[in-house]
Amino acid sequence: MILAGYGLSYVGERLRILERLPYRMSSPALVYAALTLVVSIWIAQGHARREPVDWKGTALAIQQMAGPGTAVWLPMVHPLLQYHAPGLAGFRVDDMAPGAGAPGGGNVLRSIVACRDGVIPDPCAGFREAAEQDSAWVKQGFRGFTVYVRE
Repeated sequence: MILAGYGLSYVGERLRILERLPYRMSSPALVYAALTLVVSIWIAQGHARREPVDWKGTALAIQQMAGPGTAVWLPMVHPLLQYHAPGLAGFRVDDMAPGAGAPGGGNVLRSIVACRDGVIPDPCAGFREAAEQDSAWVKQGFRGFTVYVRE
């Protein structure tokens, strides 16, 4: 709307005052340009503050934790986490039971579950409740994520 207002102001200025040189700007044009700059900065700042999730940092931390014999469950977030850390694809499993026993057979030495905080409906809801009661799961907090690790 600001750019449209600026354009209308400019066209009106050109039609009314033909003797002015094209490089001279009027006060309405300056106000519209300043308003566009202020609104752009305000919008960019608002978007930067609204992203409370550290996708790359969480993905790289999980990739560093993962090694041979690791099973990683990334419910509903695996595409973005694997984008930042492609090596996670080889460790990913589709489901993780919070209780005793390892998923996918007995060759799993470490289990990692990355749950995105604030997702509705929460795909980790049942897992979180069980993992909070099981002392074998170690909880680590990242910005926007809770990562559970079990040796």
